[in-house]
Amino acid sequence: MKRLLLAAAAITNALDVQDVAYAVITSSPVAKDRLPPLEDAWITPARARGITVLVVSDACDDRNCVAVACEASQAGVPCKSGRAFVELRKRASAKWFARVMDDTFVDVDALTWHLAAYDSTKPYYVGDMAIAYADQEERFRFAWGGAGWALSEPAAELTEKHLDFYFYLVETTGCPAQTCNANMSWPAHHNHDGRGLRLNNAYADDVVFGLFMSALNIEAVGPAGFQQTPLDILGGAPPCSSTEMEAARVRKTTCVSGATGRVHALGGFFDDNLAQTARAVATSSCRGAQRPAAIHLGEETGGPLNKLWRAQLPHLTEAFRGRVLASVPRGSPFHYGRLCVVEGAPIPPTELDGMPAPLPLPFESGGVEDSVRVGACDDPDHVARRACGALGRDDDACVDQMRAMAMRLRDALWNHRRPASAEVTLGDGSTTTVVVEAGEDPSAVVAAACSEYDLSGNDCAVLKDWLAARGPPIVCDV
Repeated sequence: MKRLLLAAAAITNALDVQDVAYAVITSSPVAKDRLPPLEDAWITPARARGITVLVVSDACDDRNCVAVACEASQAGVPCKSGRAFVELRKRASAKWFARVMDDTFVDVDALTWHLAAYDSTKPYYVGDMAIAYADQEERFRFAWGGAGWALSEPAAELTEKHLDFYFYLVETTGCPAQTCNANMSWPAHHNHDGRGLRLNNAYADDVVFGLFMSALNIEAVGPAGFQQTPLDILGGAPPCSSTEMEAARVRKTTCVSGATGRVHALGGFFDDNLAQTARAVATSSCRGAQRPAAIHLGEETGGPLNKLWRAQLPHLTEAFRGRVLASVPRGSPFHYGRLCVVEGAPIPPTELDGMPAPLPLPFESGGVEDSVRVGACDDPDHVARRACGALGRDDDACVDQMRAMAMRLRDALWNHRRPASAEVTLGDGSTTTVVVEAGEDPSAVVAAACSEYDLSGNDCAVLKDWLAARGPPIVCDV
């Protein structure tokens, strides 16, 4: 009997790529720039396999696009995200409906593999989940919008049925704190801990949609391959470790950060008299290793590197072709994922052929946009102090923030290059690791290590040759 039940469950969860329909959210001012690279990368190949991929915009000139009555600016994104599921259900008899953005790369095979772990006959809301907190208490979960989210058919049906309530939430949560006179009360059957939320970003459709799903009692799960932080391929993709391979073979992962992790300010919770009762914050996206499927081509919550992340799309497309990959998070202050190979050939790093031009580190001073330049060989601490000086500040909070931004820019200038390293056995039998970071001269690093650890001439020569063969071809002048 147990074997029969397992077989029945396998049949229930069987999923073909055609069982997942996609809506790509865009707007007319940017569609002609954003969509063609995505069409080449995944949309056109997906359609050739019989997969429904519908573009949802405010204006269309293509039969695979539907125009909805929403604004053309960022203000129209919440409207389009709600309408997307209605329009998809008109056109596709699917088991799952995914909403992604015009800067999301999708590996449809990988996402189908992830979604097959869930029963599509039950209401599910799947994505790279964050937790909205107030006073260290969880209020609800939401899927970060850059990577997108997927709804099972029952969840999509409930979304369409209660779409008026979703638009009510869009209107009231986006109303500025202390100036909004909108009715704070919810219909009795939607009464929920999340009521009274006011967002700093009035167009944060991902947060509102998560609140909507929670009010409808739809279970939030993930990340299931959805990845809000971008993935780097320029730094290469070596074979995965055994731990990384194991993580990439797990589908029902749960790695939502706790309230003590990196947080983002959302806004506040208010009572019926518009008095704030608590600050609203959210955790970062999932930080565990996984098999990536729907990847945001931009920083987690926006930033100056978004254009460079989008430029990696052709490289990502090629990397996913004929391979199974795992994403491995790179922590603070970088907040992106590195790739390693589970199945297929490893990918070498993309080396620079010359010193890259500096990038601007933007900030605002007295309401005026300003910036300082960050070069590949600049000290991030010195850059941070220049930027804070331009702001008339010398406090640690400013320096720490600007230093982190400078480190991310410098890392991008070096194509997110991984360090070269070698483990050395010392005379007493202990070991140490000699590391050459991007921009460092392997000869100088080895000379310093040989002096510090009193290595033999022969060992130094072997170490130098090893690191020189794997170190950066371009180094900074010291």
